Parts: sequence; C-alpha cells; structure tokens
Amino acid sequence: MKIPHLDLVREPVSAPPHQPSLSRWLETQSRVVELWIERLVGDGGDPRTIAVLQQHAAFLREAGEL
Repeated sequence: MKIPHLDLVREPVSAPPHQPSLSRWLETQSRVVELWIERLVGDGGDPRTIAVLQQHAAFLREAGEL
C-alpha cells in the first residue's frame, strides 16, 4: 500500500511554484513586525515584547531565505 504523503518526502526538494509568493509574504510580514518594534521602542514599550518580536522578525527573515 502506498501512502501519498510519504512518497512526497522521498522526492528531491525543489522550489514549488508558489515559492516567490511565499517569500514576498514572509518579507512583508517581517517588515510589519519591524515597524511595530520601532514603534514600541519609540514609545518605551515592554522590553520582553520587543525581544519576542525581534526573534519573530529574525525567524521570518530566515524562513524567507529558504
């Protein structure tokens, strides 16, 4: 018995056709988070929130580079 999702795992990894759209979306999301970081820093926001948002922005940037 073949299990379709396991067969997909064995295929070579290549960029799917939606990759450019996904990369643009991730880039946009990281920019939005960075804008919020700037705003929170300027307003004296909670340092813990800012730190978490910085980590999230870094994650989004890294994901966009895959």
